[in-house]
Amino acid sequence: MLRLALILSLALSLVGCPPTGDDDDDSSGSDDDDASLECEDPLDDPPPVTDCGLHEGLDAGWLWTSFEADDTEVLLVREPVGQGAGHTTIYANRGFGLVMDGCVLCIDDEARLDYDTGHHNWWEDAWLALDDVELHLHIQYQPLDDDPMNEWVWTYYLEGVSPDDRDEVLWGPIELAFLDGEILPGYTP
Repeated sequence: MLRLALILSLALSLVGCPPTGDDDDDSSGSDDDDASLECEDPLDDPPPVTDCGLHEGLDAGWLWTSFEADDTEVLLVREPVGQGAGHTTIYANRGFGLVMDGCVLCIDDEARLDYDTGHHNWWEDAWLALDDVELHLHIQYQPLDDDPMNEWVWTYYLEGVSPDDRDEVLWGPIELAFLDGEILPGYTP
């Protein structure tokens, strides 16, 4: 119970603490050194993103996946909500957790979450709307090079984009590594 109270108090105190970056314009629009999360009381030793508890007690078929890079951890919870063409499963974003710069966000408010499912689930986009930025988590399965007959790999990145124009990158991308959970049902890279 104490753990739940701590997580809830952290989540409530940090909601609305958007990742920000400096206003230096670089030609690529993506410098992961600019990515930061500002909150009232950053923690010196933040808990792992799975402490959010968003992935606990899920219904059958729901997926949770966590990713990491340096001082950043991301947790995504997805619910299957339909069948697309072929073997594609349509998902909805049901939870987005983030630990970054000592700050912790644990969001399951569906009004702030969005998800785009790609062909055969080879590219997926999860979104979390904050006050001045949208967090964009991209998951993609692609060949290592231009030859589709070569090895295919999973890639993941996190970036902050404008809430008014998702094509306008405010910071990032931060390249992520798979940490835990499943990318697709029964599949862990």
